[in-house]
Amino acid sequence: MSTVSRLFNTPADDIWKVIADGWLYSGWVVGASRIRAVDAHRSLELVARGWPLGEAKVVITLEDMGTQCRVSIAEDAIRGPGKLVPKVLRDPLIDVRNRETLSRLELMAAGGAGS
Repeated sequence: MSTVSRLFNTPADDIWKVIADGWLYSGWVVGASRIRAVDAHRSLELVARGWPLGEAKVVITLEDMGTQCRVSIAEDAIRGPGKLVPKVLRDPLIDVRNRETLSRLELMAAGGAGS
């Protein structure tokens, strides 16, 4: 899986508030144009569907460091044409998108979204 991490200057609780509100995903997840459903009991392991590339497994983890938090996103194609793209070409593209996703998540968490 392609994994990117970023150290946020925001407490983990503030980040969890944004992540826990599934309706906010389109505001910070690059490429998410709409949310089809929100499950109050979901975990942070997701299946992302992206036409025409197929599906990807996404795992988001938070490491609480007091006033800071390290957030990581691991992702890889699991179904569809995207899985046929060689990993050496696929990973850099995933990394670019997920770095921007982490930037947006940090801004939303620092700004009090999800409160």
